[in-house]
Amino acid sequence: MTINFKGAEIHYWVHGEGPALVFLHGFLEDMSIWKDLSETLTSKYKVILIDLLGHGDTGSVADVHTMDLMAEAVLALLEGLTIKEAIVLGHSMGGYVTLAFADNYPEKVRGICLINSTALEDNASKKVDRDRAAEAVKKDMPLFLSIAIPILFSESNRFKYASRIAELQSHALNMSVENVVAAIIGMKNRPNRVHVLDRFKSRSFVILGKEDSILSADIQREYLERLNVDFSLLEGGHMGFIEEKKEITYKIMQFIEKL
Repeated sequence: MTINFKGAEIHYWVHGEGPALVFLHGFLEDMSIWKDLSETLTSKYKVILIDLLGHGDTGSVADVHTMDLMAEAVLALLEGLTIKEAIVLGHSMGGYVTLAFADNYPEKVRGICLINSTALEDNASKKVDRDRAAEAVKKDMPLFLSIAIPILFSESNRFKYASRIAELQSHALNMSVENVVAAIIGMKNRPNRVHVLDRFKSRSFVILGKEDSILSADIQREYLERLNVDFSLLEGGHMGFIEEKKEITYKIMQFIEKL
């Protein structure tokens, strides 16, 4: 299914009836990452999956796809589906979009779940890393993907999930260099949105990975504990929905049902 947004076709999938759940994938991913989890939930909820700007089968609308622009696309979809309120769940970059959506359209948000994601902005060192990543993509995107995707998994899980890693790489290779760079710069330029979690603290849940090489669990715990935002620290790396599928499904269902 598609909907037009600023001249681009936004691809999405919707199934089930009940309270709306919107799942937002991460950088270099697409809506297919949620297939297993979404099938578990469609008996009780209206599940909405979306290919974010420049990812999957969704087109590009700008040289830089900011998190706010991606959130605007999510809003256009929900309005097109006449959905007034939703629980929004996002993995990694999808979590940044979730926070932008909640910041800009709070009346549309029933709850927030961040999966291996953060409300903190990139520090100076991370911004430099983003610029280097953008240059690496321009120089040799297949090489970049062969390095960037495996390290999302904990070292102990890379062999175990070799087929999933290959699948993720194959999907990402369908993206254009321009769209990958547009997302990298969009993530680099995102603002701090700790205030959003603070505002929604009673309706927020964060899932972290003990061996996440992208987000330090200790740094995340520090600010979440200070805000008194509920979180869960699971085994595995940055790809919790794959590495700890059973546990993460249980945690997400607990959170959703609580709302």
